[in-house]
Amino acid sequence: GVTFIPLDTKDQSVLSQYLTLFADELDKYPPDFIRRMNLKEIVFVRDLRYKKQKRAAIPDFIQETLFLDIYYGRGNPRYEQHVIHHEIYHMIEEEFNGDVYFHDPQWASFNPAGFKYGLGGHYYQDFDVTSLTHPRHGFINRYAMSGLEEDKAEIFATLWVPDEAKKVYRWAEKDLVLQKKIAYLKRFLAKYSPQLNED
Repeated sequence: GVTFIPLDTKDQSVLSQYLTLFADELDKYPPDFIRRMNLKEIVFVRDLRYKKQKRAAIPDFIQETLFLDIYYGRGNPRYEQHVIHHEIYHMIEEEFNGDVYFHDPQWASFNPAGFKYGLGGHYYQDFDVTSLTHPRHGFINRYAMSGLEEDKAEIFATLWVPDEAKKVYRWAEKDLVLQKKIAYLKRFLAKYSPQLNED
């Protein structure tokens, strides 16, 4: 299960920095959309783990709670930004499609013929798998290839981090699969909040 160490006074300076970054990222979403996501609680912790595996974030879909480790990506604000939006997408998927592991046939149809996802994000926890490398047509990194749910969340996250978005949009100019995935996400989100489809 999920384990963590609650924060105390010695964590205050790190927490303050993280909260500033987190507030900036959450402010990118319209308030009505946050309400519709049904996110009830955000818990900031240290030494966050899932079955002893260190994690930057863990969503609890039963309690509608998002756990975020304020130390995991410290010193790499772009990574911290990406993680926040990645996990928010998992909450979105669970709320609007009823299952974080929703086997979306339309999304799967965009992939190159014969492609099969891996065993899921749990088995791809090294830092290097999340680097934006465009390892093959239709995918922005190796982590996106681990599972359909991670593919969606990874592309979604990059759209909110300007430096990453520039890179992904540049790849999409010559990658029709990425074009389709980006357009799909924008259409999907616009159903719940038209503002989210405004560039």
